[in-house]
Amino acid sequence: IVAALQQAFHVEPGGTTADGLLSLSTARCLGSCGLAPVLVLDGEVLGRETPESTLERVRQLLLAERSEAAPSANDDAVHVTNGGIHEPI
Repeated sequence: IVAALQQAFHVEPGGTTADGLLSLSTARCLGSCGLAPVLVLDGEVLGRETPESTLERVRQLLLAERSEAAPSANDDAVHVTNGGIHEPI
């Protein structure tokens, strides 16, 4: 799973993608051996993952994050960027 994430998103363990939307961390144990392999994605614990299911989940989450971060035509006062709210100067 880690190798699939590294290849698909060009991010190393302990690193973050250039757009700041995805960070990759590894852990020896999440306390859920019965659900292994396990990952935590945006705070949600997911079990019995495969490289394919993980990539699909991450892609869906990133699409949603990018959609939320994109400025709308009706919103020229406040933009959401990297999880923070910034008003234009």
